[in-house]
Amino acid sequence: MDPALRTLAHAAEAGRDCPPVRLLLASGDLAMGRPGPSSQFLQAMYGPLAAEYAGGLARRDRKHVDTDALAGEELLVIGRAQQSLDGPEPMTLTLYDASLLATQGGGVELPAVRVPLEAINAWWIAGGSTIEAPREGGGWFVGGFAAE
Repeated sequence: MDPALRTLAHAAEAGRDCPPVRLLLASGDLAMGRPGPSSQFLQAMYGPLAAEYAGGLARRDRKHVDTDALAGEELLVIGRAQQSLDGPEPMTLTLYDASLLATQGGGVELPAVRVPLEAINAWWIAGGSTIEAPREGGGWFVGGFAAE
């Protein structure tokens, strides 16, 4: 594992200000966001989860359910499990105000996302520009570029 990435994960867990990062994942997808402590992950999920429950229950005409309490109870279960699994070495990088872009196109904006450090193939902080894919011909194969 990249020692600088592990250092970044430690800094984020300690609550230090970290720059936004871009992560190329083993799946080929791209994750972007600002690293922060995993202890705030469930708090970031609480509001969106309660809103999701409220929307779903309203469509089923079950508006009397306390969606805030339901979301809190369910997130508490995850919080307890997380506390029992946390060790001295971070295993994930938690990104806030995150975006995930899929290799097939499209993506999703999220209040937070946890990315296993093992799933990160490359990462960077800033820079880069878009490269357009070749319109016809050419292609990649293991070992290099196949020219026509």
